[in-house]
Amino acid sequence: MVIVKLGNLEFEAHKIPIAPIKRTRSLNFPEQDKLEGKPTLQQVGGKLETINLELTLNSMLVDVSDYLDRICSIFNSATEQDLYIGDNYEGQWIIEEMTETSKNILRNNEGWKPTNTEISLKLKEYISREPSALSGLNNILAGFPKFR
Repeated sequence: MVIVKLGNLEFEAHKIPIAPIKRTRSLNFPEQDKLEGKPTLQQVGGKLETINLELTLNSMLVDVSDYLDRICSIFNSATEQDLYIGDNYEGQWIIEEMTETSKNILRNNEGWKPTNTEISLKLKEYISREPSALSGLNNILAGFPKFR
């Protein structure tokens, strides 16, 4: 059973333990100064959500080097990825931060190879840029004749 799917990367429950999945939601309340008295707060919308994933890659269950390469490839691409948690589609997210801790490393004929690695991924919600009101106005104005 797939617990988390990020882009084409699947994390299966019986192969890659994920605990915990930590989601953060917050609102933006800037202070508005007043001439007299204390400032007031103005709610101006939500901030982008974040999700922290803690993964453990064990060479007895998965190819650790392969998973590390695939995670790094997504991270280095700096592109949005579809995110599923269980069967729920969560939208598009980017990997904002990645921490890798290799607990055990063995040497074989190919060189040093991690056998037990903990990965921490900080995902940030991706919202595509919406066209601004001014771009619509510019399109309207473009239809008028230009004056010299």
